[in-house]
Amino acid sequence: MNSTNQSTAQNPAEPTPAERIAQVAPRMIEHMNADHSSSVRDYARFFAQASWVQLATMLTLDRDGFDLEARGGGRLERLRISFATPLNSAEDAHQVLVYMAVMAAPEHRS
Repeated sequence: MNSTNQSTAQNPAEPTPAERIAQVAPRMIEHMNADHSSSVRDYARFFAQASWVQLATMLTLDRDGFDLEARGGGRLERLRISFATPLNSAEDAHQVLVYMAVMAAPEHRS
């Protein structure tokens, strides 16, 4: 069999897409909460249609989406934001989160 046709399942040394995302998730979550808190809030407002959110914190990030803790108007809720397609790499995660931030930003929705 040609090595370019071998699946990841046949090469246990190669991490799966889920494992690749799990490896970078803690660093990306920390970065988003520390440096892009307004984008995290905008994700909740736009993608979860939760206009009441004043503060959001990213809790988890996986291949299929991310969970946020959302606060505002006396409410505290956990929200799940799903990706349109599963992520395969850290680069995918970066590109998708940037794209989603642009889509969710109030100035781009006016």
